[in-house]
Amino acid sequence: MDLKVLFHNPDELTDVELHVLRNKIQQQQLMPYFSAGIAGFGMYVLDNKILRRFSDWKRIALAASAGFVIGAIGSYQVRSTIQRKLDMEIVEAFETRYAQTALNMSGFGNNHLNAVAHSVSNPKQKPY
Repeated sequence: MDLKVLFHNPDELTDVELHVLRNKIQQQQLMPYFSAGIAGFGMYVLDNKILRRFSDWKRIALAASAGFVIGAIGSYQVRSTIQRKLDMEIVEAFETRYAQTALNMSGFGNNHLNAVAHSVSNPKQKPY
């Protein structure tokens, strides 16, 4: 939601709100890596110090991967710090434009290729 606030009307935000928003986005970007490091180090300590067995790098990598996934889910669940009243028409137009841009960049958004090419250049009739 903070990105929508930022792209909706960034001129309306104060410098303090922009600073808070920037820090929150940076924390969301780094949270998966920190949780992966903590989970991997925790597995290393568990193996060597508590269970007193040889630490297997596969277990440490598995714990770090699980920590990364948990951190990514956790960073996605963080609530918005700046609450603004948004015009839903502008938000929907922004999301539609973003989706169309992404689809066009990947080659799936061109309606001429998707609809017209399949309906005109199909000489065979469908059996059903």
